[in-house]
Amino acid sequence: MSTEKTAVPSEAAPLKLDFSIRTVTPTGNFLGVARVTVADAFVIDGLRILQGRDGIFAGMPSVPDSRKPGTYRDVVRPTSPEVYAQINKGLGAAYVAQVEKDQDRLIAIMANQKEGGQKGIKKQIEAGKKQAAKNNATRPDSEKGNKGHDMER
Repeated sequence: MSTEKTAVPSEAAPLKLDFSIRTVTPTGNFLGVARVTVADAFVIDGLRILQGRDGIFAGMPSVPDSRKPGTYRDVVRPTSPEVYAQINKGLGAAYVAQVEKDQDRLIAIMANQKEGGQKGIKKQIEAGKKQAAKNNATRPDSEKGNKGHDMER
């Protein structure tokens, strides 16, 4: 019985890739770290998000190589250039989306501070109660109470 692998050339089918991004203050070409879930079946932690001449790309998780001091070897590798291109494209899009989300959050924080400082949770709850009471007062009587609950008690 033979244990040889037979490779059949083919294009890589599109993979379902879901990214979780953690941005950092850029240092050199390092932009952050990522986790990718492949086809809802396999998770890869420790992808480095790197900026190159041609855009954002993934640095694969690696460990020190005990046979060559001072060098590292990848512990995860794509099976083809097409798969690596899919990972890089998805990682780039996810990184840009996360940066935009971070920027929106920062803008909201700055706007909150301009309004008199950071609102505490108690102030937010009180404001929510007042708004709910105001909204409830303007609703017709037919909409108040146990709307959707027709059971008699």
